[in-house]
Amino acid sequence: MRIHLSARIPFVGLLALFLHTSTGLVKAQSVYDNLPYYNSVGTGAGGANESVLYSTSLGMAVIAHGTNNSTLAEDFTFSGCNLRLDSMVVFGYQRYSGLNSTFTSCTWRIWDGRPGDVGSQVILGDSLTNRLDDARWSGAYRIAEGDNGDTVRPIMRIVLDGAGTILPGGTYWFEWAATGSIGTGVWFPPRTPVGQSLTGNAMHYTSSVWIPCEDWAGTGDAQGLPFLVYATRIDPVVDAGGNRSICIGDSTLLGGSPTVSSGYGPVTVQWSPATGLSTTTGTNPVATPVVPTTYVLTVTDSSGCISMDTVGVGLGAQSANLLPHDTILCDGATMTLDAGPGLGYQWSTGDTAQSVLASPGTYFVDVDNGTSCPFTDSILISPQEHPLILGNYVICPAIGDTLCATGNFASYSWNTGDTVACIRITSAGNWSVTTTDHVGCTASDAFSTTTFPLVTPSFTYTVSGNGLTYQFTNTSLNSTSWLWEFGDGDSSIQQHPTHTYANNQTYQVRLTASNDCYYNVASQAIFVTSLPDLDHATIVLSPQPASRHLRLQAIGLQPGSLEATLTDLQGRQTGNWKWENPGNSLDTFLDLGSCSSGLYLLALRQGEQVVVRKVVVGN
Repeated sequence: MRIHLSARIPFVGLLALFLHTSTGLVKAQSVYDNLPYYNSVGTGAGGANESVLYSTSLGMAVIAHGTNNSTLAEDFTFSGCNLRLDSMVVFGYQRYSGLNSTFTSCTWRIWDGRPGDVGSQVILGDSLTNRLDDARWSGAYRIAEGDNGDTVRPIMRIVLDGAGTILPGGTYWFEWAATGSIGTGVWFPPRTPVGQSLTGNAMHYTSSVWIPCEDWAGTGDAQGLPFLVYATRIDPVVDAGGNRSICIGDSTLLGGSPTVSSGYGPVTVQWSPATGLSTTTGTNPVATPVVPTTYVLTVTDSSGCISMDTVGVGLGAQSANLLPHDTILCDGATMTLDAGPGLGYQWSTGDTAQSVLASPGTYFVDVDNGTSCPFTDSILISPQEHPLILGNYVICPAIGDTLCATGNFASYSWNTGDTVACIRITSAGNWSVTTTDHVGCTASDAFSTTTFPLVTPSFTYTVSGNGLTYQFTNTSLNSTSWLWEFGDGDSSIQQHPTHTYANNQTYQVRLTASNDCYYNVASQAIFVTSLPDLDHATIVLSPQPASRHLRLQAIGLQPGSLEATLTDLQGRQTGNWKWENPGNSLDTFLDLGSCSSGLYLLALRQGEQVVVRKVVVGN
């Protein structure tokens, strides 16, 4: 199997990807999402996710598409009126770049149709201005199937400045090209939906012509490219005002403060119906309806986007100052509400007397004044407010904490002697505050704090696989975060990480355990000794080409069973052999009697290790 980049570079072996949720400098909201760009969770180096090219299971071969002296393009669609482009995010890599980005520039253009089609043209952007805003490791590696753990291709999350340009809703093509500081090429892997080789309809500009992005050396299927578009909607925002009721013959001002906000360019305003309005095109007309009316406000911006709102104007009683201003009652207290002189009374409580005894709540009263529009008034009587102490129940003495009594009070009295709303503490204890509001009501609250416990770091480990893989178990006490240093330059922040060493030697493993207050370090030396590795076994297949029988010689095997499977290039199995315990070496003949002339693949599996060799069958 040959694995290819856009430049048709052969790949012998298998490649990798890992996802990290670094946000870069992306702002606004995502309006288009053409992900995923990974398809295997937690299988990469350090527990990473991986973007796997299905080179074995689906026969794919192109691992990425390049922008060396060329560009890439993908289409995107959004609905609505207008968007202000904030940023675009693409995903690419330079081989052997490590985890620090080596991208130096990136340009973009927006097309109104598919690039290369008759009539399609660039409407935004250019191919000269560097729009690179931020580039950092996405936490992902690009690999091919079977090469888990490879870190050659760390995928970067590349944020491009959208320049604040405006787009109306529709379908567009986004074109980009990038450069880097190292000479391993600039590559952009395709979308990686699980189990699929047909992933989209991206385009690639190379040799002065636009061509589809395809898995040209493998399945031939069309490829899509992962990217994100972030933007801010700028549709008109309108406010016709709140529904209200007026007395017959009175007027009211419609609209909000402001009536119109946002939108693209100048706007036009239209109110309907016109009956009873001082103007139908102003933002705040005066309404004098003779019947209850619902007015409709329609606002159109310069791009044709329309927003609407309504306000209802009813006819009824006229407001009057009959009752006191809104007030507060202390716990257990009541007050008398008197509506004053009148011909009749109707309270919201059902009472019909001039006065009522009130506790906290909202009260309405209508007073008959001998006209068709009675007087009306209301009052909100609120219960007294009680303080609530807010703070952390567990504190770090070296840092301390602030305790605050919520609410709007005239005075505060803490058991510490403080007389302000917030106090500083640096120890465990019991705290209380008594407050007095603006009408003289008093109330109290209490709060208790403790301190963080000391951290006790410790860990154990087990060895698996060929002796190079260590599963570490964190047995630390009172810790919430961890930093592992494995002694070979690698590290992890997982609670119970798995790490594979490359060489046999002694490593000093350090675990730094911490909580929100304290940290401590545990260190332990481990001696790594690997078991025999199938990848390093000597395997000889003869003769080549073979006819009836193929001699298999293997030296340096691991303990345990060995299995051999022969398949043709279409993945069909033509032979299978198994030896329960061949020992350190094996010398045997495989019967190829059912095989026709051609090229085959012989896969040798021992434990979790697999090696593949080519077999040529002739006449």
